[in-house]
Amino acid sequence: MTDRILKLEDLDGTNGGLLHYSDYRFSIKPSFAGDFNGDGFDDVIVGSPGVPTDAKFYVGESYVVFGKASGFDAPTPISELDGTNGVVFEGIDERDGSGRSVSFAGDVNGDGIDDVIIGASREGYVVFGSTAGFAPTLPLSSIDGSNGFVIDGSSGSVSYAGDVNGDGIDDVIIGAAGGRESAGKSYVVFGSTAGFAPTLSLSSLNGSNGFVIEGIEEGDNSGGSVSSAGDVNGDGIDDLIIGARNADPGGRDGAGESYVVFGSTAGFAPTLSLSSLNGSNGFVIEGIEEGDSSGSSVSAAGDVNGDGFGDVIIGAPSANQDPRDSHVRDGESYVVFGRADDFSATFSLAGLNGQNGFELIGRKFNERGDRLDRSGHVVSSAGDLNGDGFSEVVVSGRMYDPVGSVEAYVVFGNSGGFDASLNFDDLDGSNGFIIATREIWDPITGAANAGDFNGDGLDDLVVIEPDSFNPPYGRVNAVFGTTEWSVINTIVGTEGDDVLSGTDSNDRIFGLGGADWITPNAGIDTIDGGDGFDQASFDTATGGIDASLADGRAVAGGETNTLINVEGVTGSSFSDRLRGDVGNNKLRGLGGADTFYTDAGEDTIEGGAGTDWLIAGEFSSGADDIRLSLLAGRGWTGAAENDQYSGIENVSSGWGNDHLTGDHGDNYLSGGYGNDTLEGNGGRDTLDGGHGVDVALFAYDRDKYLITQNGDQTIVDYIDRPGAFDGPNVVINTEIFRFADGDFDPFTLKGTPGDDWLAWDPADTAVRTVDGLAGFDMLSFGDANGGVSADLDDQTVFVSELGRSIDLVSIEAITGSSYADVLRGDDGNNKLRGLGGADTFYTDIGADTIEGGAGMDLLIAGGFYENAADIRLSLLAGRGWTGGANGDQYTGIENVSSGWGNDQLTGDHGDNHLSGGYGNDTLEGNGGRDTLDGGHGIDVALFAYDRDKYLITQNGDQTIVDYIDRPGDFDGPNVVINTEILRFADGDFDPFTLRGTPGDDWLAWNPADTTLRTVDGLAGFDMLSFGDANGGVSADLDDQMVFVSELGREIVLESIEGITGSSYADELRGDEGNNKLSGLGGPDVFYTDAGADTIQGGDGTDRLVAGEFAAGAADIHLSLLAGRGWSGDALADQYTGIENVSSGWGDDNLTGDHGDNHLNGGYGDDFLIGAGGDDTLDGGHGTDIVLFSGFRRDYTVTNDGFRTTVDYTGPGADDGTNIVIHSEILRFADGDLIL
Repeated sequence: MTDRILKLEDLDGTNGGLLHYSDYRFSIKPSFAGDFNGDGFDDVIVGSPGVPTDAKFYVGESYVVFGKASGFDAPTPISELDGTNGVVFEGIDERDGSGRSVSFAGDVNGDGIDDVIIGASREGYVVFGSTAGFAPTLPLSSIDGSNGFVIDGSSGSVSYAGDVNGDGIDDVIIGAAGGRESAGKSYVVFGSTAGFAPTLSLSSLNGSNGFVIEGIEEGDNSGGSVSSAGDVNGDGIDDLIIGARNADPGGRDGAGESYVVFGSTAGFAPTLSLSSLNGSNGFVIEGIEEGDSSGSSVSAAGDVNGDGFGDVIIGAPSANQDPRDSHVRDGESYVVFGRADDFSATFSLAGLNGQNGFELIGRKFNERGDRLDRSGHVVSSAGDLNGDGFSEVVVSGRMYDPVGSVEAYVVFGNSGGFDASLNFDDLDGSNGFIIATREIWDPITGAANAGDFNGDGLDDLVVIEPDSFNPPYGRVNAVFGTTEWSVINTIVGTEGDDVLSGTDSNDRIFGLGGADWITPNAGIDTIDGGDGFDQASFDTATGGIDASLADGRAVAGGETNTLINVEGVTGSSFSDRLRGDVGNNKLRGLGGADTFYTDAGEDTIEGGAGTDWLIAGEFSSGADDIRLSLLAGRGWTGAAENDQYSGIENVSSGWGNDHLTGDHGDNYLSGGYGNDTLEGNGGRDTLDGGHGVDVALFAYDRDKYLITQNGDQTIVDYIDRPGAFDGPNVVINTEIFRFADGDFDPFTLKGTPGDDWLAWDPADTAVRTVDGLAGFDMLSFGDANGGVSADLDDQTVFVSELGRSIDLVSIEAITGSSYADVLRGDDGNNKLRGLGGADTFYTDIGADTIEGGAGMDLLIAGGFYENAADIRLSLLAGRGWTGGANGDQYTGIENVSSGWGNDQLTGDHGDNHLSGGYGNDTLEGNGGRDTLDGGHGIDVALFAYDRDKYLITQNGDQTIVDYIDRPGDFDGPNVVINTEILRFADGDFDPFTLRGTPGDDWLAWNPADTTLRTVDGLAGFDMLSFGDANGGVSADLDDQMVFVSELGREIVLESIEGITGSSYADELRGDEGNNKLSGLGGPDVFYTDAGADTIQGGDGTDRLVAGEFAAGAADIHLSLLAGRGWSGDALADQYTGIENVSSGWGDDNLTGDHGDNHLNGGYGDDFLIGAGGDDTLDGGHGTDIVLFSGFRRDYTVTNDGFRTTVDYTGPGADDGTNIVIHSEILRFADGDLIL
């Protein structure tokens, strides 16, 4: 165990040391460099972006420092790297800042030697490792494809990416936080054994050589930090993590986001948007509070909790535990655990709970009282520093406070679990330690895993430490890993049979040879039994354990112990889970309700006290059949072969066809999948067959047992010999009950091979299937206490009383209940019987017998599909003749609905509802108060007598037809809907259509004609008049319709050429033919089109809308004074009684009359003439001219800023007071006035 604080000033060459120093500061994050020179020692790389070269500023350099076994007590200048102890990479251009980001790159070119990647302002450089040696200096300008390659177009963070595409070659990732309007981009470049050109442009990434990862929102700065994430989802392929410190999850400004992108062997498109992450291809990790800047630094964390999945670490340096202190922030970091379970598309860091990861909280002051600031500015894996098999993480900050300092913090990994949060103040040497700076002015700016730098088998750290005021300004330190940081005791047995006990701390216990008994006690222990049959005992555990020999682990007291070469496990006095492996095992429970899992091998299972479960067999298809007996204490086949059992009460098996036998006690036997046989063997047993066709086996004849039902449970109790203890037994999910005298199926009601009447009994709650066998079989629900819904086609019936369905086999007929039922036939000959209630019957082809019984019953006849055969049936005759009704017989049916055919439905003398559905149907009520609904198509309602024997009225959409000739005759009133023709004995009557003759007609709408739907003028010039209407109309001869306000609906027009409106305000629109539009009273509006139209305004102030409202329309020339038009759509039109005119897009010429007119030219360059009266002349758009007949001196012209008033004040005939708007020129007899 180490001290709580490790001071850099205490490094003495044995535990680490100051390696190199420089006159220039290093970039904040150093990196492991792999074994760059192939000498067996891991190396490190650091960058120094501020180094000048040849009088060029901020060119930058990077340094790979080679690892070695000794010689760490004397630091040397970084400039003395000579190719044997390291190599210098010189930048190229001024302000490149080469080395601003550096990283291990993996083996990018597949030559077996590790490579590095270096970031500059506009380019990245991959430099290949080599065993051939290096010169002291390698200028990056000399990279030529053989010794590395240039990545053109990058700017920002660079990192190892792992093998993202699963091709066996390492890849790299480059972040560009400023890309896409600072949404950010990241670029993944795939490694290759095929070689590289000297330069690779990021614009050439096409999915096969790499791909682009695009940020989401402007200003997010995704790619500011990038890294491999390890294998987070456990699919065997490396994943990526990308930080976006300025993202705004949930509207929280600057909370930050990080994105885990899953690797894949399925290939990548050239571009992947981070907005497309959906849990299957990656997920988003959301920051918590506004301004946290989570994602400022991201990194793989290694396997921190020892579960075999890669974890990640995320820094949020601006997070603050005290929101009142906004100047100096504690900073937070977050370790998120990988897992095999599915990921949701988003994960909030606020949800870390110790099970899925944990939070690391910065501290405010160190032991000297120095102010600390922004932990999480740099985060990294630290490797396995203490050799315990778990990865550590290291976190450092950034100094913003001028009197502050920065430390680094190492947190140890473990499998014993983590709390939801860990404050760095609580690091005590057992869970991690603090790396303290030499002086307040020498803050640690970055720390990272250095690999095994000194070759002692343990990972080390590289720590960057600048001197803020005094040269040397940059220092590179190494901190060596040591097992002294691990609280682990080593206990070694002998080659004989040993009894070994661990301590209450962390132990490594080695049994060596012999049959050893090892008790680990408390702590996180590793037990290696060695040779022989070795057992691990947890009898001292203070709670239940979860041990798996297959997985090599045992969790006790929240701590995970590692089991190696262990064949047996003894549990605790509590409830344990003990799992074997494929070898021969011994699993022992002591007390509690234990669960044992066995696999192949000859196993001994001892349950001990408590009610214990044995899980036997494989849970996969194709598993071998299990045969075992708790009474015999052994197994015979499958995974149970040669197993021995004692103290086991319950058994569950897997996928095979298993045979499980209990003992004389109370057992629970579960067969799982497969066709299983379960035998309780005395006691109060529960027999659960699970899936498949299962058998419950009982020792005596059927009549020795009382069988009852309790919901889904069948209770089987042995009653022949009082005192004999066999039951009551509970049987579930089991199909066959096998007694000594034969099988019994409580779930199936069976008929005989002949014609059967089978009656369902409400007490038969266990029945799942009714099988009529051969013959014509009727199933009756006459005793049911609720309705049923039976479908002979699907062979099922839903019984409302049961709340579930019963399956039917070979049932041809159904009798329903006294409630409302739904009974559906199949395509055979069926008999469907209703008793009481409003039943619904569905028939198909086949000669069916339908008996409605009491209640108002509905028959659904015919096919509900196009081209269905026509139905002809009669309730009065009680039979059907054609289509799906052919050969059917009916009694007690009141209502009928048919389908797609052209059907003929006839009622009886009662009240019927006949619905034709689709098709052209004929409906005949045949007496009574009937409703005849034709549905879709051209339908006929058929009545027995002449038209004059009936009173026909309208009620909304309903036509009421009542027989009135002989009082007392009961035929009506009948309701007819959705029907086009009423057919009487003396002919058809269409109450919905007003028709003309083949000549010229004057057709007048009568307000009493409320049923009218269509007016058809036939041939000739036909005029439709609404002179008697009690409200305005809106007629459109182009669309062939008229809206009648009095009706509140439209009437369809056919072959109508003229319209006379009402005495109210009408809107009358012509078509392209010759029309006559007449208004009577009210302010009417007329719309004309092509054709020689006659427009009669009538009383009221009426408006003519002439011309087309589209570019390119013909010019209109018309005169109300002349009462005619000459061009465009007004050509050959005639007008009377029109006061106002509007025209469209043409250059129009509009002339009024001697009255008061309103002329509107619309679009175009128009010419307007009032022609006397007080006129309003509106030119509209364009350059418009208003013409006056007199001289300029005869008019007074005034303008109020919006309109111009032109008042005639001269001698002779009065030209009125005229209002001119939207016009540019007033033209008088003696010249123009420009407005």
